[in-house]
Amino acid sequence: MLGLAANAHTKVMLPAGEAILTVSSIRNPTSKELERLLTAIKPPEVEEEED
Repeated sequence: MLGLAANAHTKVMLPAGEAILTVSSIRNPTSKELERLLTAIKPPEVEEEED
């Protein structure tokens, strides 16, 4: 999560409900990791079955 410091606590909403997130450490991502993280998430393509 952007903008959090190490040992910071913040409330987040997960599919299972509200949770408290604690940042344990921070590191700079590589350019390849950053590119992957900033790419839009797309649902997997599913082929339709023919009857």
